Amino acid sequence: MLRDIGRNESNDNYKEKPMILQHAIGIGHVVYELMGGKNTIVIGDTKKVVWSKDGAAAKFNLSPGTVLNPSWVSTKAVKTGKKIVDYKDAKESTFGFAYAAIAVPLFENNKVVGVFFTTNILEKQKEIGVMADNFLTSTTQMSQAGQDMANSANNLAMAVEELNMESKKMSSNLGVVENTISLIEGVANQTHLLGINAAIEAARAGENGRGFAVVASEIQKLAKTVKDSIKQTVDGLINISLSVNETIDKHNKISILSQEQAASAEEISASISEFSENTSRLNALTKEVWL
Repeated sequence: MLRDIGRNESNDNYKEKPMILQHAIGIGHVVYELMGGKNTIVIGDTKKVVWSKDGAAAKFNLSPGTVLNPSWVSTKAVKTGKKIVDYKDAKESTFGFAYAAIAVPLFENNKVVGVFFTTNILEKQKEIGVMADNFLTSTTQMSQAGQDMANSANNLAMAVEELNMESKKMSSNLGVVENTISLIEGVANQTHLLGINAAIEAARAGENGRGFAVVASEIQKLAKTVKDSIKQTVDGLINISLSVNETIDKHNKISILSQEQAASAEEISASISEFSENTSRLNALTKEVWL
């Protein structure tokens, strides 16, 4: 039988132990080597340590005779008769450093007579945990920034859409103004024609129609002035209409881009949220995966 008797323990004391403890002590060193020498292996009866071998990562210094602490997984396994897995951070640990442990009760004649437990230092896991915490903080901030960007893009799209509607209203109002000007232009043309007819009649009247000729001349001048003003106004309205239509086209393009940006921002925000959730799971796994 492979045996590694606990320190300061005689063969006679070894033989007095329950058979299951003798077997556990006999394979303790083998288990230690199988686990790569990194994990601390401890075997105890129901009250104290009877055999131990520290792992390479840290020294627990649990020599034979060390009383099992009530807070250790070994004591909990003895009391419950069940396998216990636990994680202790540096603040909770009685050893001053974070570690994980698993304890299995040893039975003989349906009675718990001892416990086999192993511990592992969580330095790498702790580093991963710190990285996961940093990732979680960063992704949370990124998620909030992404959501803010999505909200801003949506607000921009709404503002552009409102501006587009106002531009269309302006274009519609320009149409009303153009109709009014057309009506005025028609009246001016008729007035000009009336002035021409009046001048013809004044010429026929000779000396008696001289005063009427002056009035007819003024009517023609007024009609011409109105027509010239209408032409300038129409030219200005045409330029305004072209600018409004061009603005509407640009607003439509901006509206499409804003909607696409809003959709992209929401997708980015969703992706960041998913990444944040995965980071949270990673953070939890660093405390679960330790062997």
